[in-house]
Amino acid sequence: MKHGKKLKNSVGLAIALVILGTESAPVFTLASEVAKEKTSAEVQMSQGTMPTDEETESTTSETTTSSDTNSSSTENTESATENDEENTSATESSTNETEDSNSSNTEDSETSATTDSSSSVETPTTDSSSSVEEPKPETPKPVAPQAPTSPSSSVEQPVVSQPAQAPDTLGSATIELDEALKVDDLTKSNLKGYELPLLNAFEDENRAVVLAEAIKGIEKTHEEFQVEATDFNSATFIDGLYQRLFDVSLGKTSAEQANAGSRIKFEEAQPGEVLFWEENGTIQKNGIYLGQGKYITVAPEAKDETKQTVQLFDFYETGATEKPGLPTFATNVMTDLKRTDYGENVLKTYSASFDFKRNEQTESFIQQIGEEARELGKDYDVFASVMIAQAILESGSGSSQLAGIPNYNLFGIKGNFNGNSVTFDTNEENSAGQSYTISASFRKYASYKDSLMDYVQLLRQGIRGNDNFYKPAWRSEAKNYLQTTSFLTGKYATDTQYNNKLNSLIATYNLTRFDLPKSEAGMILASSSDIPDSYHSKLVYPVYDGVNYNQSGSYPVGQCTWYVYNRFRQLGKSVDEFMGNGGAWGAKAVSLGYKTSQIPEVGTAISFQPGVAGADGQYGHVAFVEAVTADGILISESNVINDRTISYRVLPNEVAYGSGVTYISGK
Repeated sequence: MKHGKKLKNSVGLAIALVILGTESAPVFTLASEVAKEKTSAEVQMSQGTMPTDEETESTTSETTTSSDTNSSSTENTESATENDEENTSATESSTNETEDSNSSNTEDSETSATTDSSSSVETPTTDSSSSVEEPKPETPKPVAPQAPTSPSSSVEQPVVSQPAQAPDTLGSATIELDEALKVDDLTKSNLKGYELPLLNAFEDENRAVVLAEAIKGIEKTHEEFQVEATDFNSATFIDGLYQRLFDVSLGKTSAEQANAGSRIKFEEAQPGEVLFWEENGTIQKNGIYLGQGKYITVAPEAKDETKQTVQLFDFYETGATEKPGLPTFATNVMTDLKRTDYGENVLKTYSASFDFKRNEQTESFIQQIGEEARELGKDYDVFASVMIAQAILESGSGSSQLAGIPNYNLFGIKGNFNGNSVTFDTNEENSAGQSYTISASFRKYASYKDSLMDYVQLLRQGIRGNDNFYKPAWRSEAKNYLQTTSFLTGKYATDTQYNNKLNSLIATYNLTRFDLPKSEAGMILASSSDIPDSYHSKLVYPVYDGVNYNQSGSYPVGQCTWYVYNRFRQLGKSVDEFMGNGGAWGAKAVSLGYKTSQIPEVGTAISFQPGVAGADGQYGHVAFVEAVTADGILISESNVINDRTISYRVLPNEVAYGSGVTYISGK
């Protein structure tokens, strides 16, 4: 049984790890394209499932070098989660060869992109002994975040075996990026942190179809929907969308749409349903619920009040003319709907349909490169989420021979770097789809940092003869990561599912958190007496009584999972005794039939995906929601200060309603 890992504190407590999204050069070779002989370094990936019957072959990633390599075999990484998890899947993708990149620090640069795979994983077990002192409900005063403490010595820790070729750190950079490529301001994504969920996250695929179609409309005007400006509003946008997808009309006004289905509480709404804001019995506006605390509606542009466009809003943010606030109710219109031919095509082309599974090696790899990617993305106008997804896909999460010591080539870029290269036999494909093998030189770097920086330089400087080759993939041009991955498909890789694979990885590992600036999650409060008045007045439950209700010992005493289990039991509710690590509670709750939501409610558990709001990068975190206000939520949690203290923390709305958390109701 795996234990819940404690919240990971950095100075100031990071809200989320951020990986910057960039793209790689036109002629790359992924590790799986490099000709290989079977060895213990082989890395396996399971096949992703697609919404169609078409299948793609998965490959293993190993390399055979003909010169200048000093590699060792790659070991499999053990999983730290409770449930057996399949390995992240990827399929082989090839790219068109292009000319050398226009990089001042590289020579003869050719690249070709191919996919690589993450290592297979095994599930270790942990000792469920709980012989440590139980947490005390309160201690004196607020403290700043401290370095994480390890769990009790009575609990056996999961063993993580890193690939033998993978470096332990980013290393030092030998390259300096052109200062002229820097940007002064970070372009905000028009998705505002929204991540398109994996297709398999939906029990009803019609919901996925509604979301995919709604997102396509962002920033479009009445002309693009071929309607008169006077007829363009949220109601007509919603009605037109449902007519295209299902050949049904919900009504031409918000009042008609409020009666188009069964009325439900806003907190019970699921993605794809219609939300309504009501005041004094009159509906003021409506929109399509996307999940993750976001919705789509038609509203005036902030810069031009006379121009109506489709826009994405957070429930808690200030919009163009008003603060949206929480909806009053929702209407469930997602019953007995049959997709039109157009709707079937939207499903067929849903761009996050690969069924990737989290594994510990990939999470560890993200921890290694994430913060550097975040900073590069922020400074150089690229999406960190895309950069990280490409590095995962192309290097097998750093496990390929080309990516390992002493080569550090994460993106399979051919040529040489500052005169340094390494030669591999590589599988190529001609225009007729026929494969052949050649020997090719690949850039050899001094560190991961050099590889990341060279990649950014290539994206921003383009290729020889075309400085703007990758311009449409820049953050300021694409406006969101989905547009960037779409552009890369056919430009970076000839694989027609390249964007699908990247988007699926981004959703699986919540990589859009790296597209946001690193921010603070607030001061940790070690006593209920230190809770701000605005939250203290909202408290409805007594403080934790310190009793250990988990007599089976399934959760190690003092861990975050142990505390939340006991908090539920104290208040007369329960959760299963084997929910896994803190980050796994959301998925486990769904499988066990518990009510889950992305809307915070008092008395629920909040499960953080790894790396979100300071949660451990591999195990995640779980806490208990004590109060909800217009500005944020108050949670109580264990194993943040130490495994003997129950502390409190205020989470801002961007975390509380973000894609990286799930709320779980006890039974």
